[in-house]
Amino acid sequence: MNKKRLSIILEKLEKNSDPSPKLEQYNIGGEIASDILFKAYMDGNIENKIIADFGTGNGIFAIGACLLGAKLCIGVDIDKKSLLIAQRNAHNTNTCPSFINANIKDIYLKNIEVAIQNPPFGSQQKHADRIFIDKALSISEVVYSIHNANTIKFIENYVNNTNHYISWMQYYLLSIPHMFKFHTKEKEPIKVIAVKIEKKQG
Repeated sequence: MNKKRLSIILEKLEKNSDPSPKLEQYNIGGEIASDILFKAYMDGNIENKIIADFGTGNGIFAIGACLLGAKLCIGVDIDKKSLLIAQRNAHNTNTCPSFINANIKDIYLKNIEVAIQNPPFGSQQKHADRIFIDKALSISEVVYSIHNANTIKFIENYVNNTNHYISWMQYYLLSIPHMFKFHTKEKEPIKVIAVKIEKKQG
């Protein structure tokens, strides 16, 4: 499975046609998802690993990790409708991640080796992204996470105040279609940043 092939598969996944503005359900698309997943794969953090995908949405990270040889992928989302879409996508790609309907604050998973997530940016609910960071860091020593690029200084300072550090970051341009009433353009480009967070040694 090369990155181009993975990108094509992930781009074809069914998307949520009625997303929730409160949950900030933006789809990152196959190209960005495959790039982050391949970064994790080349780091040795996908193959034969137990992966958590918080805010899994249509299952893009969980399914992608399965396609790259993860031992087990667990997708968590508060939205039941999104999980139904994720389950259909898993069936259509012949993958078998596990999906859990739960509030991220209320769940605790054991034996997770890597967390990969696309949390809310915190635009609609302040510090919503912080909740995801805290949960991911509490259950895994390695986290790949996507955020609004404008918040990177906050993310860096927040992570540095824990027993973790950011070891990699990559900027992307995410094209947001007209999804909600407050959107004024047919498409809105938003600069996002993916970060890799690791636990400090010693």
